[in-house]
Amino acid sequence: MEPTPAKPVKSQHKSGQSTAGQTFNPIESLSPYQNNWRIKARVSFKGDIRKWSNARGEGKLFNVNFLDESDEIRATAFNDVAEQFYNTLEEGKVYTVERARIQQAKPQFSHLTHPYELALDKDTVITECFDTSDVPKLHFNFTKLDKIQAAEVNAVVDVIGVLKTANPVFQITAKSTGKAFDRRNITIVDDSNFAIDIGLWNQTALEFNTSEGSVIAFKGCKVQDFGGRSLTLTHSGSMVVNPDTPEAYQLKGWYDNQGMNENFKSLKVEAGPNQNYIKNRKTILAAQEDNLGMHEKPDFFSVKATISYFKTDNFSYPACSNTVPGNSQAPGQQENTCNRKVLEQSDGWRCEKCNITLPEPLHRYILNCSITDETGQLWTTLFDQEARKLFGMSAGDLINLKEKQDMNESNEFADLMESITMKEFNFRLRARQDSYNGNVRIRYQTMSLFDVDFVAECDELCQELDSML
Repeated sequence: MEPTPAKPVKSQHKSGQSTAGQTFNPIESLSPYQNNWRIKARVSFKGDIRKWSNARGEGKLFNVNFLDESDEIRATAFNDVAEQFYNTLEEGKVYTVERARIQQAKPQFSHLTHPYELALDKDTVITECFDTSDVPKLHFNFTKLDKIQAAEVNAVVDVIGVLKTANPVFQITAKSTGKAFDRRNITIVDDSNFAIDIGLWNQTALEFNTSEGSVIAFKGCKVQDFGGRSLTLTHSGSMVVNPDTPEAYQLKGWYDNQGMNENFKSLKVEAGPNQNYIKNRKTILAAQEDNLGMHEKPDFFSVKATISYFKTDNFSYPACSNTVPGNSQAPGQQENTCNRKVLEQSDGWRCEKCNITLPEPLHRYILNCSITDETGQLWTTLFDQEARKLFGMSAGDLINLKEKQDMNESNEFADLMESITMKEFNFRLRARQDSYNGNVRIRYQTMSLFDVDFVAECDELCQELDSML
């Protein structure tokens, strides 16, 4: 006898028997131009209920991702509706969903690629399904580890690899709140012969007990660049141990037969200029002659160079300081603030992205400087993190120094610039092609910089001399 479909229940959980005979829309087809639609999807991620506040008020919300064989879409519920559906939905179970509002996606809050998202409200109807065979558990778009170096910082990627090492859990304390977070760093490898570290947070870090040699698939890892490339599993990300996918079986066979004995290339960059770092350094002329930056993807290289000139007329931009919901789950996962450029208006500083007006902006560095070595010169841009390291202060503090100098109240700004100009540093640069007014040029960004270690430099020179004798 054919099971009877469950009767939908508005804004509350109700068990059903089957969805046989019903027609569903694929998630990839959803758009605001549709009215009568229904999807059948699995909850691939369910977030916690979080509190939010901004200039317009405060409240609570939670997010959930729905997945079918065509795509994945994010849904959000606020306040009483959030409480209602938080108790309705369980991660991993399958539901039919209808009568939610379809609206433009907010990519700053999610790594999903669907152009739209769902807003769950009091009219939304959700029904649990037990006929789940046609709904996948997770959808991955894997990136090989050797491609991570060329990925944009803060890009979100899916990766799959074999667990090489798992380090013990340690704690990180957020400077802004004093709150402690648990973290565990693990290393995975793949058949591109690269290894990369992945940071796990809080409960995921504490409960991780996978044995080395297991295959793990990660969905939703953010690319970071602190001492080289690494990944961190985002709050809405997930991992599956030994997944039932062709990629997993292929990797397991490769590792057991060959990979466990390989020497893997690391995406790390040493924190200081050790001798290996010095050996791999380029001159500016060599980088230009090698056409670094002229390829389809960015090139990365290191130079030892002197800062010869700063552009001090425009070294920062006014940024939005609004706290983005869901971005404070753990340090390093996401930025705590919006950071988009704001425009000054009569009633304050306007952020179009957050749709709010702030009384004051947060100034962030975007510093252009000329660097030279014995072979040539180039212009590079330092963003907030590296410029803070260079000046030892925030962009707002440096603006204050410049304003005092402009009013003849202090010479501290000029003294600071003079103390850094003609000083030598080790730079890690990214070169990428850019087109402006029809002209192709190379733009260089400083990914990291640190002081020259003269002891290491002397040791390297001594080794070169010894090799000549």
